[in-house]
Amino acid sequence: MLACGSEKASLECAKILLAAGLSSKVMEKAGQNNLLHICAQGCPNNEVLSYLVKNLPELLFERNKKGETPLTICQSVKNTEGVTLLKSLESQYDHTGQKAGDLLAQLEAEEEREQRDKARRKEKKYRSKITKIAQKGGFSVE
Repeated sequence: MLACGSEKASLECAKILLAAGLSSKVMEKAGQNNLLHICAQGCPNNEVLSYLVKNLPELLFERNKKGETPLTICQSVKNTEGVTLLKSLESQYDHTGQKAGDLLAQLEAEEEREQRDKARRKEKKYRSKITKIAQKGGFSVE
């Protein structure tokens, strides 16, 4: 991980790490920063940063223990090219690392599920009222 975040970081190093199965859940020893945080801090090679985001987009929005994202780290180290790059990539992904275009379909599906659930709850409530009225009237309900 530190090899990707050093001044001598190379795209080849990042490719090797990912090919070897580097998980997006890996954190540095202190457990504070993920690979993108480290790369944003110390790597002047924004080609590496871009490659990592495209292959591990779920890390783009993660915050370290200080509450920093890779973008805010680039801003603090005054890496203007990195800031521009990360802002453009953030617009392509949502907070789960999925392509933003998929988000609309997910939202529509979620809205449909909510409407079906609401209709079921309404039906259940209606049936419950009918049952109570019938029982008050002395009718048996089965």
